[in-house]
Amino acid sequence: MNRQPSWYKLLGLIILGALLIGCGGAATSGAPSTTDLLMQSGFMAEPVKDPAHLQKLPANQFVTVQRQGQTKYVYADPKTNKLYFGTPEAYQRYQANAAQAKAAPAQQTSQHSMSPEDWTMYASLHGVGP
Repeated sequence: MNRQPSWYKLLGLIILGALLIGCGGAATSGAPSTTDLLMQSGFMAEPVKDPAHLQKLPANQFVTVQRQGQTKYVYADPKTNKLYFGTPEAYQRYQANAAQAKAAPAQQTSQHSMSPEDWTMYASLHGVGP
């Protein structure tokens, strides 16, 4: 039986662990919150004096409001006890910023990969691959 020394397995696991930790950290670090994106996009935040007002709106969703011939977007955030108000232009900026923020972690994650040598070592230790 051809058995590899246990230190090969340990080394392979250490390398794999380091790669997974590195990829995981890159995917989640720096991701802006929804409220950060709202503020960056031009929404105005207003604290809610009566929490019952928040219960009348769907939580963490946009609601379109027509007021004095103008369209406004309202976002209720019960976590921060605030309402966020924005114009159609602010809403469009929010959508673009949210799409960009969602795509950025995927791009960062895809930049991390195992080298062919690391993959060969991992595959041979765990019986994976050709």
